[in-house]
Amino acid sequence: MEKLVNDAIKFWKRIGKENGWVLGKRGVTVWIDDDGNSIDSCYNPDNTNNRSYIVHHISGKIVETIQK
Repeated sequence: MEKLVNDAIKFWKRIGKENGWVLGKRGVTVWIDDDGNSIDSCYNPDNTNNRSYIVHHISGKIVETIQK
């Protein structure tokens, strides 16, 4: 699951750099399917704990919280 978070962070940092956005350490939310594959992601709002979340795309249940 940590790889999904790392991949999403890399993606959003690239998009941010291309668009002049300052994203900082916010963490991401990654939605996964039943097989654990990433479906979508977003950069989280500012948070002091730099938490990222893996969320099941149908139930909305947080599967895992990762602090990086």
